[in-house]
Formats: sequence, structure tokens, C-alpha cells
Amino acid sequence: MDYKELKSQLDICINKEGDFYQEVQRKICDFPEKIKELAKPALLSQPIVKVLNQLEFYSASEGGRFIKTGTGGYGFHPSIVAERLVSKALENNSSQSAIDWFNKVINTKSANGYFVVLLWGVNINESIDLYDGIKLVPLSELPSSKNNDWACEDINWGPREIYSTWLGKPECALVKKVTVEPVIYHISNGDSFEKKKNLMDYLTLEKEIGLVLSIIGPSPLMEAMNWFNYEDEELDYAQFYGSRAWHHYEIMPSMLLKFGQFKPEIAKEVVSAFYEISDQKTKKRIVNSITRLNQAMRRADAGNSAVELSIALECLFASGNGGYAHKIGLRIAFLIGENFDHKKRMKAIISSIYNVRSAVVHNGEASSPIKINGYNEKLSLEDLIKEGCEICAKAISKIILMKSLPNWDEFELSGGKID
Repeated sequence: MDYKELKSQLDICINKEGDFYQEVQRKICDFPEKIKELAKPALLSQPIVKVLNQLEFYSASEGGRFIKTGTGGYGFHPSIVAERLVSKALENNSSQSAIDWFNKVINTKSANGYFVVLLWGVNINESIDLYDGIKLVPLSELPSSKNNDWACEDINWGPREIYSTWLGKPECALVKKVTVEPVIYHISNGDSFEKKKNLMDYLTLEKEIGLVLSIIGPSPLMEAMNWFNYEDEELDYAQFYGSRAWHHYEIMPSMLLKFGQFKPEIAKEVVSAFYEISDQKTKKRIVNSITRLNQAMRRADAGNSAVELSIALECLFASGNGGYAHKIGLRIAFLIGENFDHKKRMKAIISSIYNVRSAVVHNGEASSPIKINGYNEKLSLEDLIKEGCEICAKAISKIILMKSLPNWDEFELSGGKID
């Protein structure tokens, strides 16, 4: 491809002594500094757009060019690329470096990249291989990228982003390495959104794994943000280093409470077992249960947590009509109880949680402390919820490791025996 005209025009655009550059400087001289940084390449690149449109690469591509971003595509149109070319040329004081960058991008057929999901609520010291190439890694081990540099900055996350300062900076992330092919595409070739769905599925998978990890500890894991970046920084530059995305949480806490210690040694076992469950209805019930448990751990009001927790329990351990406090308490006691005293305690805690739930549903609030059924003991609502969440998480983990739900009526009648 002949780049003579492009190089000639770029040389004019970056010539700081030239009339065109000086004219642009006069136009932006009164702009704030940050606006100048954006306006300068935008104004200098206007003549480059016309040159790019004449290149065979663009003239032969009806519908426009795009660069894959893992979760979709980012425009690689002349108006966008022109700014990138000018910025690259200004940065290196070389029009040829900008052309070399452009030529590399359009001729790259496939490339590696990473889906990254930052997580609040868990801290680990070394990476864990979880499932299908997805790893849980400390923030310090994230693959190099501009987004990673940004995430690792020692900044106050609250004012910089949309979340409360009390949550602080995430300390780990889920990472999946993928291969993107083709890197550049255009719609007229039929390379539609559907063809990129398999890549987007990895991001969905990472988010689901993050949810499942909530039962390890348990810990109220939350997604802080996610992004896709190319391993090659020059390709990443072509997609503006990838966009960051945030998950909107209906229940956004001001801080995350500690419910238990995250146990890396069992995280892989539980995640792997979850994806070995063949019955999709069972998996859906497990996901619904964990979602409610996670919300229970995020609630600021312990009474509301009791309502969420009761829903989490009923998603998996209820059957028939009514008597759920007794049924669920008995089933969980049989399922994970280690001895008589342990079983008795868990059944009493679940019964007490249902007492709190009833008080909140019927009266709008529950008093604290609350007497534990069958014990000469009172617990604050917060301590009751903490113990209840730990019991619920262990019971869900047990179901996942079993990879199926038992017939609960038969389970009770057999005294908790599992075939």
C-alpha cells in the first residue's frame, strides 16, 4: 500500500514551525490544558481523514472498519484513526512511526488479549487456576496494560469513580487470556456481532465465577470494573486501550463486612464442581441462592439481610408448602452437621433467622438481641446474620460438590443419607 501522500500530510501536521500547526495552536491557546490535549490531535487530523479515505484499505470496505475489543468492536474509521496517527506522530516526532503503527494494525490477523474483572471483597497472595483458563490473581500480577496501570494507581477510588471511598481499591482480579481473530473486520464481510459472541461468553463466565466465589469464606464479592486489553500495546492503542465498564448494583454498600476467611485451597474445587453440574435447573437454583446470599452480606440492615438469607435458603432447600424454618433447618443439619450439637446449633440459628424475617415482613423491623431457639443465649442481629451466612455458604458448597440436589423428603426420612 502506498503511504507517500499520508506521510507527506502527516509531516505537515506535526511540523511545529509550519503554518497549519501554528493555526491550530492559536485556536486552542485559551483552552484549559486537558481540553488542549484532546483538541490538538482532533484539529490537526482533519486533513488526514481525507487521505485515509482514499486508501484502498478504506475505499474497499463498505460499512466501515472495526477493531475487535473482545466484548464487541471499536470503530477503526478514518476520522478515529486519523487522530491516533497524529497523536502517535507527535509523541515520537516521526510520521513514519505512525505509519508503521497503522500498517502493523491493519495487517495483524490474530492477536492475544485478556478479559479482566476486578473484584472487591477478596484478597489473595498468589494466583489460582480456577476453570477453563480463568485465573484469580492479585492485582500486582495483572497482565501489563494501560488499564492495569490506571487500576494500580495509589488513588482514592471514591472521587475517581462512582463508588464509595470505603470500599477502597480492589486487590485481585479474574483474568482470561483469549485469541482474537480477525483483529480488523468490516460489516460488509458478514463479520457480525454474532461471530464475536463466543468471546463475550468468557466475560459472562468470569462474572459467574466471581459470584460462585462468594460462598468461599463466605465473602461478599463484588465486581469493581471490567475491561478487555490486547497483549500487544500497539493493538491496544488502536482500541484506545479498551473501555472500562462497571456493573450496576442495586444494593451498593458503603463498606464490605468480613464474614469469613477466603480459602484459596477449596476455591478451585468448588468452581470446577459447579461447572460439572449437568442439570441447568439445578445450576440456576444455585446461582439464585448465591445471589441472594451475596446480597444478604451486602445489606446494611441486619433485618433486611435476614429476608435475603431466607430467600437464599429456600432457593435450594425448600419443597412443598410451608414449614420452611423447620424443613430447611433439619435438611441443612443433616447435610453438613458434624455431630448432634453442631446439627442442633445450625437448626436453631436457621429457626431464629426465620423469626427475624417474620418480624421484618410483618412489623417492618426486628428487635436486637434475639433469643436463639433452644438455647439460653441471645445474639445481636448482626452476629446472627454472620453465623447464618456461614451456614448457608457451607450448605451451598456441599450441594455444588454433590453436583445435584437430593429428593428432600427422602433425604429427611433416611436421616440425611445420600445415595
